[in-house]
Amino acid sequence: MKRKLTNEDRRKLKYSTRTGYIFGVLILIPSISVYFISELNMVENIPDYLFPCGLLLCLLTIWLVNRKWWIDLRNNEKIVIQKKIVRKESKKEYAAGSSFGVSITGKDSPVYKSQNSYIDYSIIVDNTRYKIDKGIWDQVNEKDKVEFHFAKKSNYLLSIQPVH
Repeated sequence: MKRKLTNEDRRKLKYSTRTGYIFGVLILIPSISVYFISELNMVENIPDYLFPCGLLLCLLTIWLVNRKWWIDLRNNEKIVIQKKIVRKESKKEYAAGSSFGVSITGKDSPVYKSQNSYIDYSIIVDNTRYKIDKGIWDQVNEKDKVEFHFAKKSNYLLSIQPVH
């Protein structure tokens, strides 16, 4: 089933393109640096075509990384697939790197901070675990159907919604 992209879906797809822009700029920075160094006559014998090649490589990288998301935004369509929930799970997880200090005597030490905990809500559909929000987790039960919203070209999971 096909549907139009919502504003939230478009925002997620635009947010996904930032990786391409970051890689493109990281490729462009060395060629700009070398260009300015050569213009200030600090180093001799640097080819003049280095900056245009860096710019071309930057634009090519941005296009190669972002083209699927741009096609999805241009076509303004998503695919909706209904699937049945096999199992619901909620478990306590701990945030990595959130603790502080060394505790020799236990948690009574004044410089020790234990790890931050949170509850991870997920559903299992077709032997795949999907993390979902608590609101959706409260709305669905096992063997209920949920809708998976995918971008058509990039196959990016936009959202999971319960079927009413």
